[in-house]
Amino acid sequence: PFWRTLFAPLWGFSLFEHVRADAIKQGVPIGWSSGSLGLAYLVLSAAWRLPDPWWLLSLVSFLPVIPSVQAIAAVHDKLAEHRDRNSRFSAANIAGVIFGGIVLVLAVLGSFTT
Repeated sequence: PFWRTLFAPLWGFSLFEHVRADAIKQGVPIGWSSGSLGLAYLVLSAAWRLPDPWWLLSLVSFLPVIPSVQAIAAVHDKLAEHRDRNSRFSAANIAGVIFGGIVLVLAVLGSFTT
């Protein structure tokens, strides 16, 4: 896990290709390229090295992962139709998002005031 975390932007290529292959095998339509998602994830993940304010692009490095997560959910929906889907936020989830959002906004604003 340590090395996969350290090299996550490179492992993204393998992850996206694996998810794409599994989804196609299960008959789930895929409208994205694993190479383009991997490249976008790599570039956005490396953006933290850019000078101010361009490093902020790294905050959206999660965006290329979204199509892959949607494909995984579609495969799970197809294979386990009877399962109870966790599709609601609890009060603790909402509080965490609000708190984290406030901290993120304050951190970004603070980086411009130094």
